[in-house]
Amino acid sequence: MGRKQKNHEPVMDEIFGAWEWHIFQHLQSADRMIAKASEEATMFGVPAPYRKEYIRNKIVDMIDQIAERREGEGNNKPSLWRVSV
Repeated sequence: MGRKQKNHEPVMDEIFGAWEWHIFQHLQSADRMIAKASEEATMFGVPAPYRKEYIRNKIVDMIDQIAERREGEGNNKPSLWRVSV
C-alpha cells in the first residue's frame, strides 16, 4: 500500500495567487508581441500552421534558455519550466 498523497493545492493556490496577476500581465504583453510577429509573417505569406509551430518552438526554446540562465546564476534548483518538444 502506498502512502496517501497530501493535497498541496490549497497552499499552492495561496502562493501562486500572490503572483498570478503579475504573471498574467507579462504573458498578456508577450501574447501581443507574438500576435504582431505572426501578423507580419502573414503579410509575407507564411502559412498559419508553419507560423504556429515555429513560434511554439521558439517560445519553448526561450523558456529553456531562461531556466538555464537562472540555474547558472547559482540557483541549483531544477527548473519547473523545462519543456520537451
